[in-house]
Amino acid sequence: MVQKGDHVEPHAIDDRKEAVLLYPVRLEVTVRITSKGQVTIPQDIREAAGLLPNTEVEFKYDGDVVSIVKAADAKRATRGARIVENLRTHGKGVRMTTDEIMALTRGEP
Repeated sequence: MVQKGDHVEPHAIDDRKEAVLLYPVRLEVTVRITSKGQVTIPQDIREAAGLLPNTEVEFKYDGDVVSIVKAADAKRATRGARIVENLRTHGKGVRMTTDEIMALTRGEP
């Protein structure tokens, strides 16, 4: 297992002087499951996998290995979609021009 700070020799995929270099990207960390069945995904792994807060994930179990992957299709609306829907729902009947909105923003009468 490669740990943070370890020196790793790159592997050349051909004999050319401009050989493309491949570096290992496998991250392995041992964590403990809490009494509530929760685990903390280490920051390095979250960042490498693009797992941001509120990202939906799927657990897969093949009888031997448990995997966690980003959900293919999120079942819950994103934060932005929820905000837009809220504005659409609560802003009905309000008709203002851009100039009127700007005047309100600036505190003009």
